[in-house]
Amino acid sequence: MGQKTHPKGFRLITTQNHLSSWYKDKFFYKHSLEEDRKLRLKIEQQVKTFLIISQIEIKKGTFSKNKQEKIEVIIHALFPTEPEAFKLLSNSLEALPASEHLTNGLLAKQIAHLDTSLNVNEDENFSIRAGARKMLFFVLREIAKQFQKDTGKTLKIQIQLIENLFDDAHFVAQFIGEQLEQRVPFRRVLNQTLTTIEEITDKGVKIQISGRLNGNDIAKSEWDLKRSVPLHTLNAKIDYVHHIVRTASGILGVKVWLSTPMNLL
Repeated sequence: MGQKTHPKGFRLITTQNHLSSWYKDKFFYKHSLEEDRKLRLKIEQQVKTFLIISQIEIKKGTFSKNKQEKIEVIIHALFPTEPEAFKLLSNSLEALPASEHLTNGLLAKQIAHLDTSLNVNEDENFSIRAGARKMLFFVLREIAKQFQKDTGKTLKIQIQLIENLFDDAHFVAQFIGEQLEQRVPFRRVLNQTLTTIEEITDKGVKIQISGRLNGNDIAKSEWDLKRSVPLHTLNAKIDYVHHIVRTASGILGVKVWLSTPMNLL
């Protein structure tokens, strides 16, 4: 019987890194772990209006000149297209209560200006993506200021944008999940996704979907792959994610493996 291991954990000494990189004494370990959880949660809640987040890296251990601990955060995310960005910003503004409108007055004013520019079309050079970027940097600056005020630690936030949706296993699994939730036949979703990844990227891909597929009474697993996905090679860079999809017929599991060619490492 085959024994399975997590593709990322299996390669931590070669091509993968921990999402949290720091060392703490056993007395402070749980506090630092809880700090990471709260920081990730806060960033996800504040930034979801502007970015579609894949993962958040946290690095600790360096100190500034005034002996403050420096924390570096790297957000791996996809920036939405202009129609998606406007829709996200509009929904976010409508969802804000009156008190938060006053607190985030500058943010509300910028979104209102964004709305006016889109409807009137007076400024042809105005870009929704550019406006969203400015507001994003404003929000990140406020997060860093509040974090330093609460903890006394310096927070530096960087954004690493993912150019292609199909270059990241998290987004591929999310894309498949959205199709399955709309009751698209799983075989069509599987074949279309594999074909798209093969056409626009150089990566090898393996996809597995498990559960009551197409509403069948008996659960099963179906998988397929394109190109090479060397799961037994330690030097291979494998991006892996497991995504849960809730459908009318039950819960489906989606697993995605993306392998970067060895000549591109």
